[in-house]
Amino acid sequence: MIELRRIRKSYQTKYETLPVLKGIDLVIRDGEMISVMGASGSGKTTLLNILGLLDRFDEGDYLVDGVSVKEFSDDRLAFLRNRKFGFVFQSAHLIPQMDLLDNVILPLTYRRMSEKEMKERGLSLLERFGLSDWYRHYPDELSGGQRQRVAIARAMITEPGILLADEPTGQLDSVSTDRVMDILSGINKESGTTLILVTHERRVAEKAGRIITIKDGEICTDGFSA
Repeated sequence: MIELRRIRKSYQTKYETLPVLKGIDLVIRDGEMISVMGASGSGKTTLLNILGLLDRFDEGDYLVDGVSVKEFSDDRLAFLRNRKFGFVFQSAHLIPQMDLLDNVILPLTYRRMSEKEMKERGLSLLERFGLSDWYRHYPDELSGGQRQRVAIARAMITEPGILLADEPTGQLDSVSTDRVMDILSGINKESGTTLILVTHERRVAEKAGRIITIKDGEICTDGFSA
């Protein structure tokens, strides 16, 4: 379980301080699938970055499995991030000079695993997501939907307990969107992975069991989807 308590976050510009999150309280239980919606600039991506330990907050507290991360060093945050979280972004952020298999297994290079074990795990995920025949191809040879499936495989290679997805279908057509969402929903249901999804698309958000709406840095609605 993860819990945010009165989280505040501001950014300093040359002329002023811009408050982005204004006292966020949020509890997310293990195995939930949650969509976060909000207009551009509402604070939803900042919230996701704090949840994923990619950004620090200014005030409040954040507990992961009952342990506060407020005073964690950068190294300790990085260790927890690599062990606990997986990330999928709007752009797949694949490395163009690496084939698909090497892209997928990249996060495992920080762990003590044999090359054989890493490749076996990577090939298994590519097969699961319908890309086993493409493992020696490069990102520029794939469609946008295929690249996003590779990005999901890379995010899942470390078997994270929590998967964070920031507009994962934002650059995809409707067919690719449906396929990616089927994969993400399947991960949540079959593996019990907690899934937190930022999206501006209502039909994507409704795939989740719970929808949170953020407005001007505050949670304005939090409820179960139909």
